[in-house]
Amino acid sequence: MTPVPLFIGSSRGGLRGICARAELRGSGYPFGGGRLGRSVALGGFMGVGKSTVGRLVAHRLGRPFVDLDALLVARWGSIVSQLRHEGETAFRCRETEALAGVVDGPPSVIATGGGAWASPDNHALLRRCWRVVLTAPLATLRGRVGDGGGRPLWDGDVEARWEARTVWYAEADAVFETSAWTPEAVADAVVAKVLRWEGR
Repeated sequence: MTPVPLFIGSSRGGLRGICARAELRGSGYPFGGGRLGRSVALGGFMGVGKSTVGRLVAHRLGRPFVDLDALLVARWGSIVSQLRHEGETAFRCRETEALAGVVDGPPSVIATGGGAWASPDNHALLRRCWRVVLTAPLATLRGRVGDGGGRPLWDGDVEARWEARTVWYAEADAVFETSAWTPEAVADAVVAKVLRWEGR
């Protein structure tokens, strides 16, 4: 039997924009394609695989996939430029605005930015979703990200930022340690959890 990603736990105590319509054909998930249930919000630190896993989860559930960072880039330009010229505070306000628009839309699978969870305003929005965090040791993420090219907040403060965000990630409904698993295996585990939550 193929092993599955390690489910760490959850705070519940139990085991419009840029979006791509997931194709149901061949997905193998009989419950896909519905508008039932909440959106699934994937969180986690830079490099953990939110976008990759998110697309797979959306395919399996038959829901649109929304990459929040891609939505921000489409509306306001590169994140590097936004941070450099307008600062992180302005960027985070736009992030909250974009997240609110997605959450108010049809049930989707949302890959949030790594820092989106470190905001009380965003947490109020995320509580309307199934909140799933993907995690891996920082050393593993360093191996994936390298020198952080293209990630403006992967800098000399990355370790402190990782520690600080871990506190916010602990608010998730489910946390999966993913370092030893393929994106496909992680997505299967997330889908199984969502279907269980939705009683399907």
